[in-house]
Amino acid sequence: MATIVLLTFIPDIVIAQSQKTDSLILLLKNAPADSNRVKTLMQVASTYYFSKPDSCLFYSKQATMLSDSINFIPGSINARNNAGEAYRLMGNYPAALKEQKDALALSEKNKDIDGIGSSMGFIGLNYVEFGEYRQGLQYLQQALIINKRNGDQILKTFVTTNIGNAYDLMKMPDSALYYQKLAAAKYQGLTHGPLKSLYLTRMGNAFSQLGQTDSAMYYYQTAMRHADKVNDKVNEWLMAFYGLKFIVYFLPFHDKHQRHLCVTNLLHVLKL
Repeated sequence: MATIVLLTFIPDIVIAQSQKTDSLILLLKNAPADSNRVKTLMQVASTYYFSKPDSCLFYSKQATMLSDSINFIPGSINARNNAGEAYRLMGNYPAALKEQKDALALSEKNKDIDGIGSSMGFIGLNYVEFGEYRQGLQYLQQALIINKRNGDQILKTFVTTNIGNAYDLMKMPDSALYYQKLAAAKYQGLTHGPLKSLYLTRMGNAFSQLGQTDSAMYYYQTAMRHADKVNDKVNEWLMAFYGLKFIVYFLPFHDKHQRHLCVTNLLHVLKL
């Protein structure tokens, strides 16, 4: 039977994030219907991105409608991409693809190279998670080429780790590990917590497929601790899934101390 643990300690980062969201929502009360309001809506949406995707979707949709009504093209593109990501995190891949293909079409119409690269990366990720790995890789590779010239470092890292994940799902662990190491190198100097959780978990997946269980265990444990630290709920549960799979298939061959460490970390993520 699971024991329910009441958590009396809340990390400072969680409190700070909540305060930031509350402050932004307060700004919206008297903000006029202009591009600055769109940007504030997008900031609010981003604070919910990895913790409450339904709230992220709500504010992204508001940003989309306002951007369209005032013909604020960058807002229309970014808001649609954000809405698509929210749908993806909620498991609605058809709706996610529609939002992001609309964003891609709008980017192409306005010759927005950064927008094209972003949308292609998000579309590729959706196809991969939907099981269309080859099609997803085509979009992701195109996005990587575009982002090498124009994209920001966070987007470059995001696209790179997703290419590695596609190879992992295609049972090509050497290629998967190669791209996860590239993602780790691109991440240097960044402070995007959930993105770090993501590539750490995927490095664990690659090492697991290669049969290097000690390395896989190290990256899963590191990813779990990091996700918990930055309140990354989406990736926490993803790591819980992989951690459970790892325990079932690989840990019986390891010593008692290693099993205890991995199980303890997993139970902490699950709050059991």
